[in-house]
Amino acid sequence: MANEKQPQPAAQLAASIIPEFHPASDDWNVYREILEEFYRANGITGAGRVPVLLSVIGKTTYRTVRGLCHPRSPKEMEYDELCRVMARQFVPEIAIFRLRSRFYRAEQRRCGESVKQWYARLKALSVECQFEEQQLESLLLDRFVIGLAPGPVQNRLCEEVPGSLTLERAVDIAASVEAAAQHPTDDAEEMVQEFAELGLGEGGEGDRQCHRRGRRRHHGRHAGRFGFAGHEAMGPWGPFAAGRHHRHGRHHHRHRHHHQPYGPAPPSPAPWHSETDEMQPHRYHRHHRHPVP
Repeated sequence: MANEKQPQPAAQLAASIIPEFHPASDDWNVYREILEEFYRANGITGAGRVPVLLSVIGKTTYRTVRGLCHPRSPKEMEYDELCRVMARQFVPEIAIFRLRSRFYRAEQRRCGESVKQWYARLKALSVECQFEEQQLESLLLDRFVIGLAPGPVQNRLCEEVPGSLTLERAVDIAASVEAAAQHPTDDAEEMVQEFAELGLGEGGEGDRQCHRRGRRRHHGRHAGRFGFAGHEAMGPWGPFAAGRHHRHGRHHHRHRHHHQPYGPAPPSPAPWHSETDEMQPHRYHRHHRHPVP
């Protein structure tokens, strides 16, 4: 039928799906793996892979490949041979021990990196280290636990026995402990609600008795210790009651004083008095001499 849509050529379809290859920022090995998945999904095999590859890599990369293949043309080469030419050009030489050193020194970042983000970054660092497959999980487990930021997550994993702990279980335990530490428990919320009902928070009703001193309870938070804002009046025994001695920080006097009793003050001494009268002690203050009445 005339209205039937014609199948799109594989090279054109690939160019609309797969982005161009940029040597400065892209990894050729990763790019080739994406191409292989496209071939498998669309049933492309053999020599049919060459035009797809040359169509998607982009004009700049194609110019480089064309010069590397000279005097032959890239389209005349086998697919595997063409991939080897590109790998020699675009895959940098790696220093295995330098990459392993980076892996062994890696630690969880303390600026908001979660446990799962730390695991993903550590796993990515191990890709190019060329560890043996039998040793990879053990190495990842050791570095994952040791590289965790000091705290409850690492403390919990240190309680496990290495022989019975797998990498997958270690990540699950760490994620659970991390989640529990980030979210408040129901008990804590109930305690906050109970304090609010008792008026212990800001603006709470202060009509209950203060259990420490038998006085009426303070309004809101304590703004001071004696009668300042935030306290109710403390009665005749407050700090400003006349004739009473109170503590004033480190300047508190440790000795008793004989205070003058309540009532009118005693009469002032006569301006002139005899020497005998001057020697008589005052009945209230032994440090002052007053005439005996």
